[in-house]
Amino acid sequence: MFPEMSLLIIMKSYRINSYVERETVMGIRVHKVVGYALTDVEYEKYTITDERINPLGYIRSDYEEQEDIWTLEGYLTYFENNSDKTKFMVSWMRKLLAEDVRGQIKLTELYSVIHWDAEFGLGNVLCIQDPWMYPNYYRYSDYIDWSEETQLHKQIDRIMPLTINPYPYEGFYDVLVDGTPMELDHKQKDIVRYFKRVEDDMTSSDIALCNNDVQGHLNIQNGLAQQVGFRNYDDLRDRVIHHIPETVVALCKYLLLFNDDDTIWTMKPIMYVYWG
Repeated sequence: MFPEMSLLIIMKSYRINSYVERETVMGIRVHKVVGYALTDVEYEKYTITDERINPLGYIRSDYEEQEDIWTLEGYLTYFENNSDKTKFMVSWMRKLLAEDVRGQIKLTELYSVIHWDAEFGLGNVLCIQDPWMYPNYYRYSDYIDWSEETQLHKQIDRIMPLTINPYPYEGFYDVLVDGTPMELDHKQKDIVRYFKRVEDDMTSSDIALCNNDVQGHLNIQNGLAQQVGFRNYDDLRDRVIHHIPETVVALCKYLLLFNDDDTIWTMKPIMYVYWG
């Protein structure tokens, strides 16, 4: 056997063994989460220092307080009392959250849908799952995920921004009116979705064409935005946000996560991968 080949085999064996050792000895498991997140949270070591995060709320309380003050039943009651949905929808939501009706892992504790950990994870990421979709939005210690994240991403903690909302809210957007999110009307939805498709599908040649006629391209954008009630395209981009599901909004408010509800509307949909 050639010396170079022996060295290559040794190096590959070492890399594979190092991953196995990390997984087995340290008890590291991969978590994959889809949720709504802040990705610029300020923290020092293992403590959140971000002024947007309520010091008296769930995230910055100790574990005993979290269990005593905030419960799944308390959240369900809060949602029931503050929801605009029909009683049937609320009762079905309660059934989905509290019972194993889908033959999948059920939600038992609220900490399962709140993801922030500066030691095992990214300290700048606070990710909130939709409790209603908990079984669909979370995987833990899945071997396919482990293989993919180990070989393609070297077991790094990472986020992937989602250009569209997770199911069942794909294509849902709101518009901020005096800081309050309002549902887009049908014409506005069509224009916003058109812009999103154009942005996602633009090739380098498309960008070059736009650069050759910047003003003409801008005139088209502004004209379309003005047709559906915005001042111009920049106004549309500034005020149109991803729809935050009512179940997520209620969870943030029940847990007193933020000092200001406006912070809720700044969250973005992501896929979050972390090891812990």
